[in-house]
Amino acid sequence: MSDPIRELEIAEDRLASLETQIATMAELNASQREILSAVAARAEAAEAKLLALQVARSKSVKLRDETDNVIWALKPDDVPGAINWGDLGVREVQEVVNEERCWWRVVIEEADPSNPALHDAVLVGLVALGWNADDIEIQTEW
Repeated sequence: MSDPIRELEIAEDRLASLETQIATMAELNASQREILSAVAARAEAAEAKLLALQVARSKSVKLRDETDNVIWALKPDDVPGAINWGDLGVREVQEVVNEERCWWRVVIEEADPSNPALHDAVLVGLVALGWNADDIEIQTEW
């Protein structure tokens, strides 16, 4: 025959053990929720940075393509100076940032670095396409 008091003590011990396990699991779940929340916040921040890079990239690609179109529309008789018209084109577009502002530097190769006529002609063409002249720097190099 079994002892009902002993069975009750065993049941109480099991209940206490289960309550301890439940409390431990609740603490773990709270900790896991904090970790998941932190991971989700980091993922959202990374996604926002990626989106910003994609936007900046698409803008730089647009600037590159539109600058090349402006260059190709120019005529050698209209722009004086030392220019290799056969290979003239955008080599790179840079986003420049300093303490005061941000702007775009367009590097065009195959032209005299000190050719203000080409710089002005390209800038006028870009402004006509909707770019802000204050946000664009034209640089030429061989």
